[in-house]
Amino acid sequence: MQALEISRIFRDEYLNCNFRDFMRYLKADKRYDYQWVSYSYIYNILRSKNHCSKLAHKKTIKLLAKEEELKNRPQSLLVPSSATERAKENIHIARPRTQRRGHVVEADATFWRFSDEEIWALHGYIDEASGEVLGLYFDHQETTEGYFNALKPVLKNYGTFEVLRTDKRRTFWSEKKNLRPKILEFSLHL
Repeated sequence: MQALEISRIFRDEYLNCNFRDFMRYLKADKRYDYQWVSYSYIYNILRSKNHCSKLAHKKTIKLLAKEEELKNRPQSLLVPSSATERAKENIHIARPRTQRRGHVVEADATFWRFSDEEIWALHGYIDEASGEVLGLYFDHQETTEGYFNALKPVLKNYGTFEVLRTDKRRTFWSEKKNLRPKILEFSLHL
């Protein structure tokens, strides 16, 4: 009964508040006897009734919208999803790929353990538009030489590219402050 009344009060009078402010207003309001409520109590009630705070993250808002859509969908259309499909639903939204092949190339390295004693770094360049691997090179560790050796087949087989997108590795920027790029995406004109 109290949960229904709290939900009604939020919906009718304080819909533009976030949950924490609503709790403060509810405690201060003399019309209601809710001085004892805690934030977690308010939060659990309002979330169970599918209310959303004005300060909610986009991810939370999308999740609530999806739950509401599934709730309103006929049961005959609901198909239980596998663990893989549920995992795909929780992946963050990726930025859209570029449409032109060869325009943006991404460079990075990862480590491979071949045995307990042997760990190698795999340097690679990937075309963002097609997802095609353009060049790979194994080295004992992540080095500038490894990136250069992985770049050789890229330039030989595919030619130059316009943008190289990298991580914060020092191979791709200078230690001098005025030469360090503000965004780790820069044009390469060869």
